[in-house]
Amino acid sequence: MKFLLLLISFSVFCTQLNAQRIMITKTSKEHNLSPIKKQLDKLHIKMYYKKVNSSYIVYSQDFLTSDETNLALIKIKKHFSSAYIKKITKKPDLIKESTKSMHTPYDFYISAGLGSSTYSATESTGDTFSIGGSHFFIEGGYYFNEYIFISANYLNISSSGGNMNNFSTAINLNYPITQNLDIYAGLPVGYSSFLLDIEGSTSSTSLTLGALVGISYDILGFIPVSLTYQLISASHVIDYPNNVSVSFTPIQNINLGIGYRF
Repeated sequence: MKFLLLLISFSVFCTQLNAQRIMITKTSKEHNLSPIKKQLDKLHIKMYYKKVNSSYIVYSQDFLTSDETNLALIKIKKHFSSAYIKKITKKPDLIKESTKSMHTPYDFYISAGLGSSTYSATESTGDTFSIGGSHFFIEGGYYFNEYIFISANYLNISSSGGNMNNFSTAINLNYPITQNLDIYAGLPVGYSSFLLDIEGSTSSTSLTLGALVGISYDILGFIPVSLTYQLISASHVIDYPNNVSVSFTPIQNINLGIGYRF
């Protein structure tokens, strides 16, 4: 009898060593775990996950035979095309059955990119002209959760009319549309300096107010690619020779950037 129990225990142990699980997907956003679980529940697949750095790695339950694993993989791949089979190493934490939104502190990010800028200038003589140019920017920020994040931004505009440097900080609202696609809006405030490309002109500094809206797509769950429209209002007035001064309308920027979450 003892020998039989020992044999059964040994067989179970060997079977567990040969067990497999399916690596289903990963996401940088915790709130995505609930819809993923709902989809897997429909397929009668138990869901497990663990957090690695800034991403959540999603697994299936353990399967004891290759036929069982392959059959489950076929069902899962219809909804998660990147799923694949992996031998078991360590079982992650089982996701809770609750379907409530799960909010935890998010992560930092940095980004950089290029864009175009347009604005108009009006001279004290009444003449108005448009100025367009290119710019580059760098930005960093922190996500408190999937709905709120703060950002700090430096943007340099180079145009035929002059050079402008803008520094701003913003509090932003974020709304997730899909697992990796977000839209956001914010209200930046900051400081700006401007120098016209005209000999003898003075430089100007100003506080700034603005607004922005954008869309972001996360590649691999931690590399966001973003497209942002930004409006900056600054009170720049510059004097140049012949007692002529010039003032400027709000600056419109379109930014294309790529970043990294950590």
